[in-house]
Amino acid sequence: MNANIKKTIESFLQNLGVSYDEVEEFPNETFPRFVIKTKESGLLIGQKGVNFSALNHLIRKIVAKNTNVNVTAFPPKFILDVNNYGKDLSDDLKNKVAILTARARSLRTSVEFPPMSSYQRMIVHSLCQDIPDIKTESEGEGEGRRVVIAYVPPEERFVEKEV
Repeated sequence: MNANIKKTIESFLQNLGVSYDEVEEFPNETFPRFVIKTKESGLLIGQKGVNFSALNHLIRKIVAKNTNVNVTAFPPKFILDVNNYGKDLSDDLKNKVAILTARARSLRTSVEFPPMSSYQRMIVHSLCQDIPDIKTESEGEGEGRRVVIAYVPPEERFVEKEV
């Protein structure tokens, strides 16, 4: 499967006309990670990571189609990166999540991230999903959409909501 993902990425880049040095695979992580090493990273990342997000989306769709996988039910489990942009972004968001969750706890309130891309919001939501006293929600629309991190007091954690 990983060889097919790597070939898909390389073929996509060739068809796009983007030169690259290599697509390096890191299979021993939680999910296999494929890093495109290129001097044209600006083209693949784009302003505020817009192209990076689109590239991830397209490659996932192509891999799913080539393997006859229902991408909604079983999304392909791999990470696509360009010159470690995604890893650096994720590491930066981990630090910010740690700071903002601590702030939400100490103030016992909600704190907001600045507006960010859907990819960044997804990372924040996933980083917070297993924290029992924290919940996240996306608020706003379009370019102004952001994540709100909220402290959940112990007495409200296990209360069932009426539907």
